[in-house]
Amino acid sequence: MLRQQPRIIANPSQWFIVPARAPGIVAAKRAFSQTQAVAYNKGGFSLEDFHKVSEGTLEGILESVEAIAEKRTDVDVEYSAGVLTITLPQGTYVINKQPPNRQIWISSPITGPNRFDWDPINYKWISTRDGSTLGGVLKKEIGIEFSISMPLGYL
Repeated sequence: MLRQQPRIIANPSQWFIVPARAPGIVAAKRAFSQTQAVAYNKGGFSLEDFHKVSEGTLEGILESVEAIAEKRTDVDVEYSAGVLTITLPQGTYVINKQPPNRQIWISSPITGPNRFDWDPINYKWISTRDGSTLGGVLKKEIGIEFSISMPLGYL
């Protein structure tokens, strides 16, 4: 039996290598990057599901940062219109959702901008830049851990 060769799919902003006979949602690596960033096929991730997951994520982050802000006077957090702003001594973080791309974007004073795709297999937001997780970035830079608040029975 002949093995199918991987095919390359063009995306307006990136090139992806997709394994042959890939199921609906597959992990794919960016072909042009030296880092092995991971992106996910968004075809199976409905806009309604994106809003549930992203809102749950932002609410989980908000709860964690609010707990810190109650104990420290140099931490401020604000959540309005889908944009979470966290002000710390090292600078201001802005975390927001991008429904057209089905991504969460973060602007960090330490590492700069980053975009995260939802990994439906591991239930994590994965960086399109370097494959790190949103939880890992926030734990490393801010020192918080959070859980994603979801409607009962969703995950």
